[in-house]
Amino acid sequence: MGIINLGILGGFSGKVGPVVGGNWKGIDYMRGYVIPANPNTPSQQTQRTKFGAMVDIARSILTTIIHTYWDPFAVEMSGFNRFIQANINLLDGSNQFDADCVGSLGTLEPITDLVGYYDDGTGETSVTWTQDVFGNGLLTDSIFFAAYNRISGQLIATSISTTRDDETAVVTSPAGLSGNKIVCICFPFRGTGAEFTVADSLVVYAGDV
Repeated sequence: MGIINLGILGGFSGKVGPVVGGNWKGIDYMRGYVIPANPNTPSQQTQRTKFGAMVDIARSILTTIIHTYWDPFAVEMSGFNRFIQANINLLDGSNQFDADCVGSLGTLEPITDLVGYYDDGTGETSVTWTQDVFGNGLLTDSIFFAAYNRISGQLIATSISTTRDDETAVVTSPAGLSGNKIVCICFPFRGTGAEFTVADSLVVYAGDV
C-alpha cells in the first residue's frame, strides 16, 4: 500500500496502482511499476562482475577518500555512487583500479608531472611532482597522497602534512611487490567547510627503483 504524505498532489511512498513513489535525497519521485527481468546473458554477467569489483574498491577507500573528498560535493547522488559512476568504465581488463581511474574530481588546479616510485626491498612508495602553480593553485595547498595495492585493496595514505611546494610525499607499503601492483593517487586540496575544494587527481603506477 502507498502512503500519500502531502495530500493528493504531494509526494508519496510505496505502490499506488501502477505507480511507485518515493523520496531520494529530499527529492520526491514517481515511476511506473515494472516487474524486473533477470536475464543472465554473458554481457550482463560481465557487467555484474565489474559492478561488484567497483563496489569492493569503493568500500576499501570509503573512509580515506570518499567520505572526505567526494561526499562534500555530492549533489543528488552520494559520493560513493558518484565515485562508482566515474570509475566503473575505467577499470582495467581484470576489473582493477589502475592509472586510468579517478581518485578525485574538483576545480582546484591539479599538480603536474607526477611520477611514482616503489622500493620492493623496503616497501617505501613515493611520488614527486612539479611545484609550478597556475590558475587558482597555491604553493601552500595541502597534498593528499596514497598508495593503493591493486591486489589486496589496501590503501595507505600519508599521515604527514605535505604541501604543493614540497614536491614529494612518501608512504610505506608492503615490501616485495612489483611497481605495477601499486597505484599512486595524488591531488591538492584546500580550505574547510564551504571553502573546501579539491583538484582532479593524478593517478600513476609506482615504477620500481
